Amino acid sequence: MSSLPFKKADCAVYCSVVPRLNSPLEKIFKKTALPFVRLTEKNFPLPICYDTPRTLGHDRLALCLGALALKKKKAIVVDAGTAVTVDGVDMRKGFLGGFIAPGLGLMLESLHTRTAQLPRVKPAGIVHPQLPGKTTAQAIGRGAALSFRGGVGEMVCSLQKIMGKNTPVIVTGRGAEFLGKRPVHTRDGDLLLKGLAFFARQQSFQNR
Repeated sequence: MSSLPFKKADCAVYCSVVPRLNSPLEKIFKKTALPFVRLTEKNFPLPICYDTPRTLGHDRLALCLGALALKKKKAIVVDAGTAVTVDGVDMRKGFLGGFIAPGLGLMLESLHTRTAQLPRVKPAGIVHPQLPGKTTAQAIGRGAALSFRGGVGEMVCSLQKIMGKNTPVIVTGRGAEFLGKRPVHTRDGDLLLKGLAFFARQQSFQNR
């Protein structure tokens, strides 16, 4: 972290889902006299339609801002990581809530660790998930991949029933390749960074 070119930066914005790392990071910012701000539910620039905003992952908020940075008036944002999140955002109505489920890797790992004989399968080893497996490892990988794809698809459909069937879907995260191709899907591996940049442009930085 200390090797980053902080002296060339005008400001810093970040979001965090690991609270214990916030203080060390902010000490670096302060040491270099770099103005900074952390994106939270308190300074999110849109309404938050969520009953427990304090428990809302700030990465989910950043991803929704990323959708707005792509000039979407409303969107469904899918983050296929360790966990998969599927959230709705509307420029007028704000953050609309969504779904959280295990990511593909977590699904596979739980099958191995919570059973006596099923082998460990990694997402990278899954090929041709649409075909029935001819080995136990293939059956696990392909079954999990299809469950993952189908589950995310159902979450997207639930949000589209509320937001409109043509609401664009933006997908990010390492598991995006297993979600298939649909006309409304846009893949963007930098969506979170674009969301933070969008947030930064709205800030008036002073010494913090």
